[in-house]
Amino acid sequence: MRKLNLFVPQWQDSGHSNEIFHGSSALRRFIGAAAVFEEVHVDQRGELRVEKDIFGHEVILDQLQRVRRVLDLQSPEVVFTLGGGCGVEVSVVSYLKDLYGDLDLFWFDAHGDINSPATSRSKYFHGMPLRFLVERFEKSEISALVSRLVPCSAVTLLGTRDLDDAEEIYLRDNGIELMTVDECGSDAAISKGIGRNPRTTAAYIHIDLDTIDPSEFRNVKCPARFGLSIARIARIVEMIREEKSVVGISILENMETEELELQKLQALIDHATGI
Repeated sequence: MRKLNLFVPQWQDSGHSNEIFHGSSALRRFIGAAAVFEEVHVDQRGELRVEKDIFGHEVILDQLQRVRRVLDLQSPEVVFTLGGGCGVEVSVVSYLKDLYGDLDLFWFDAHGDINSPATSRSKYFHGMPLRFLVERFEKSEISALVSRLVPCSAVTLLGTRDLDDAEEIYLRDNGIELMTVDECGSDAAISKGIGRNPRTTAAYIHIDLDTIDPSEFRNVKCPARFGLSIARIARIVEMIREEKSVVGISILENMETEELELQKLQALIDHATGI
């Protein structure tokens, strides 16, 4: 299968400071020769403002459009995305959704990433990409990048534990599966979650490193207490790969630059580079 390793050090979707630009760049260097990346250039600096209820809307829109152009040009069947903010998933997941039709989405994230522009208190887009993948927003041209919405029944949140009130309501009202940290500790529960859509064979795995318990790996954009161990995330990814054809995986929102700390992520990197 044609594979693309995509490097998008996007930081503008997560606020005013660019630490994840440097963190994602450090992780790319650490990965080294294990993966040759196609890079989507991202400016390290720039003036940003709230437009259409999204901080940095025009810059983010341009970045996502360029990501989609790369994907359409390269036409990969499998994508490993290294970033950068979670917002990149809008282009990557929508591309794979167009390619495969049915697609299960396994979303490892301490946060729901499912605020709308209206409900988001920060207006940072890294808290919205999942919402843009399951719902259309006519006010923002970002929605035009998603031609086929992901049904809520195809989404599983894993290790999510820091939700806004509006996100909790949306998840409940739309029947989106959420597996808590405790539930993620059970192989039986994970197997049941993976098998919810037995007729869907293709899967995408989103890994925001804030899923990890900060006692093990702390230097992420938005750490949240009481997360999953790296070993447990790797085990769940392995279980997904045993049952589904994983056509995409991401590693996102790293701020760590020290090699000794990045070595802790090797099991996740091995899965990402090995799909």
